[in-house]
Amino acid sequence: MRKSLRFIFASLIVVGGMAIVSFGQENNRPRGINDRQEAQRNRIKDGVKDGDISKRELGRLAHEQAQIGRLERRLKTSDDDFTKVERARVQRQLNQSNRHIRRASRP
Repeated sequence: MRKSLRFIFASLIVVGGMAIVSFGQENNRPRGINDRQEAQRNRIKDGVKDGDISKRELGRLAHEQAQIGRLERRLKTSDDDFTKVERARVQRQLNQSNRHIRRASRP
């Protein structure tokens, strides 16, 4: 009886720990397009604040972010549905923008 209680408590602790770890990891990742855009804007601001991104690079990155926003709005208003293909197109643009931010913020 005592061994089974220990086993039950030990397994509850392990399961609880795994739930906490998975919850923490899930919340660190941007969930959608808007979250990714917000994260990229924050990375650009941090790069400017740290001095890693120059004014010229800031202008280029801000222009790119604006283009992505316009593309997203245009695709969403073109018809009633934001299809997987359209979503993938915006995600590809965000991936490219992410690479540009990374390159610009490297000293």
